[in-house]
Amino acid sequence: MRSKLKYILILASTMLLIGCTFGKSMSSPENQSNNEQSERKYEEVDEKEINQKPNSELSKNSDENKEKATPNRNEESNAKTTPKSSKIVEEDKNFARSKKKIIYLTFDDGPSSKVTSTVLDILKENRVKATFFLIGNQIKGREVVVKRIYNEGNSIGLHSYTHNYEKIYSDENNFIKEMVACRNEINKVVGISPNIIRFPGGSHKRLSYSFLKKLHERNFKVYDWNLENSDGLKPKTSPDELYLKAINGSEKKDNSILLLHCTDNHQNTCKALPRIIKYYKSKGYEFRTITEETKELYFPIKK
Repeated sequence: MRSKLKYILILASTMLLIGCTFGKSMSSPENQSNNEQSERKYEEVDEKEINQKPNSELSKNSDENKEKATPNRNEESNAKTTPKSSKIVEEDKNFARSKKKIIYLTFDDGPSSKVTSTVLDILKENRVKATFFLIGNQIKGREVVVKRIYNEGNSIGLHSYTHNYEKIYSDENNFIKEMVACRNEINKVVGISPNIIRFPGGSHKRLSYSFLKKLHERNFKVYDWNLENSDGLKPKTSPDELYLKAINGSEKKDNSILLLHCTDNHQNTCKALPRIIKYYKSKGYEFRTITEETKELYFPIKK
């Protein structure tokens, strides 16, 4: 009997010792790490399964999480009115600005003595600005008009020195010389050196990638148009028709560069201009001038 009791005590002690050793080993840092890794893998698998759920299930889970995380009214108000950083605010402003409808009124072939001045009167009366692509050899004797263009907040671009197609397009270097000469004339009058240019007749079939690179190397930026009233070809067109052409297709564009002309042959353009401005104002367009910061717009480039 005594030997049997002794055997039971030894067996119980052995089992107790084994149990303590096992428990200690399970609580070791190494085993804790293994357990954490196992939990992570479980969580990862669980997330993958959640992502594979139907949309309705995901929406339901999202709504439940929103209810749990909904702050009180004061906290919610602060979250909406207090930006996390000024950078976020600036990005929001830029995004909003990019959604505006913008119209650039542009006038080629000036300055002229009468019509350019009349155009300036109309712009001033309607409190809008425009961009004037000037011809260099037209400036002498009309310096007052050029100064007025500049002083009234309009922008000035280059439209060659002679407007002689044969000379301008004889080769790329002559084209550049024409633009530089035009810029020099403008600089003499108002002290600025514009780099925004418009090809006489447009860049279609005249601009290549290599030529564009050459222009960019000289800091020139090219601006054609995506709307026109065709007054360049037919200046005697009726004001009503010029108006209708100037707005045709605009509803499909958020950013429009409208081509107009302001030589002394373009009196009808002046007559149509107030209606053109009124139309774009009524449609919520913002009137801007082309500057070196304006994104370039040119016709498809030939290969």
